[in-house]
Amino acid sequence: MSLLVIIYLCAALVWFGVWFRSGIVVPAPWLLWATVGLIGVEAICGYQVFTLQAGPLPLTLERIGLGVLFVLAFLTALRQRFESVRWDFVDGVVIAWFAVLSLSVLLTDYQYRNNTPLSRLLFLNAMPMAAYFVLKHSGWQLRHLRVVGIGVVLFGTYLALTAIAEWQQWHVFVFPKFILSTTEVAEFFGRGRGPLLNPIINGMLMSAAVAVLLTWWPTASWRGRGAIVVLVPVLGCGIVATMTRSVWLGMVAGCGVVVLTMVSPRQRMVLTALAILVALPLGFIAKETLSRFKRDQNVSVEDMAQSASLRPLFVRVAWEMFQDRPITGVGFGQYQKYKRPFHHIHNTELPLQRALPYFQHNVFLAYLVEMGLLGLLSLLVLLATLFWRGWQVATDQSGPHRARCLAAVALAVGTNYVVNGMFHDVSLIPVANFHCFLALGILGRVYHLSVTSAVAKILSTSEDTPLMDLGAETLIPA
Repeated sequence: MSLLVIIYLCAALVWFGVWFRSGIVVPAPWLLWATVGLIGVEAICGYQVFTLQAGPLPLTLERIGLGVLFVLAFLTALRQRFESVRWDFVDGVVIAWFAVLSLSVLLTDYQYRNNTPLSRLLFLNAMPMAAYFVLKHSGWQLRHLRVVGIGVVLFGTYLALTAIAEWQQWHVFVFPKFILSTTEVAEFFGRGRGPLLNPIINGMLMSAAVAVLLTWWPTASWRGRGAIVVLVPVLGCGIVATMTRSVWLGMVAGCGVVVLTMVSPRQRMVLTALAILVALPLGFIAKETLSRFKRDQNVSVEDMAQSASLRPLFVRVAWEMFQDRPITGVGFGQYQKYKRPFHHIHNTELPLQRALPYFQHNVFLAYLVEMGLLGLLSLLVLLATLFWRGWQVATDQSGPHRARCLAAVALAVGTNYVVNGMFHDVSLIPVANFHCFLALGILGRVYHLSVTSAVAKILSTSEDTPLMDLGAETLIPA
């Protein structure tokens, strides 16, 4: 099989060379649409449908597709002498984040459990980073984002309908059928886990579709608003069907962030205060109900209530492991290797042994334990950059409307990542990092287009008009 892969790679290199010499340029919108479409490819045609064993690391359709797109994007930029490539500090933040992960893998036991750390680095982190650079440095325009928005809504609607069918056991309507199989993955069966077999990422993708619909509402026609009124409840039911509390909370928080970008600063303060006043008593009242209800087909209500009590145990174990190696951690992807002794410490009354069979249930604690303060800092800086740049574009009333809408969606995606990451190690979930980096890459390109638009407005004014008289509304803060 390895020899066959080498033959395919040699043939691909020959065809890439022929294409490069031909002078044909890949249209930038194609790179945008194809890269975003890889989420659907991974969901519906993932490893369950096609897997090519290339040595120790398996190849799937979306991995091969992203590799081809990255090479095409690089060769296109090379032919154009990288004239469309605009580097900024966000690229540096992404590279620094990946460098920390890579060093942690290379300087520790990367062959642990059949190369698990190396596989996670390449497929759950390097691939999202590659998608980020393809999207950010391609030459597409704002008008091309409409196709992306429509695709996100349609895909989210499909996920919602499938999740509802799973939840209600209408198995005849579930597609693809491997969703109903419990041979390889029995966990989460009985709720809306979707084609990715995980209700968390399933809900995060549906929440992104809801965010897109919310940004369409202000400028939609009466027919468009009618469609939104129909689709939002469908997506909401799909999110409920995941039976995952963090997904529900993430959807509400993400929608709240989108709404806040659409109102004035004074209205933001009022809405934020009202949200806090309503959320605190409501959460207190519903706490008992939300901690005890039937979710998975093979998990009882008592088991669910017990799982909620495990979270303080994860925090204590993470604290003990962090104290042992505070700067560099135990090594990326090696939590399972080093955790056992810390579940048997005797200086606590907590039953830490109960949490031994599980992974860490918080992405920030997972980074802290596996990569120490360096890893956690790299993740926090990356997320802060996403929120800062997204808020900068989304709240700039002088910027293009589509740019503000996209930035609002990116903020919702980041919010969902953080909220779900407080209860799960989302870095382990396929597509979780990928869809977050897609939002960051598109946001980076949108910011560049917004700045270009602002500069064009300045240059298009009369030369006799002093710059100080142009008005603050024509400028976008750097």
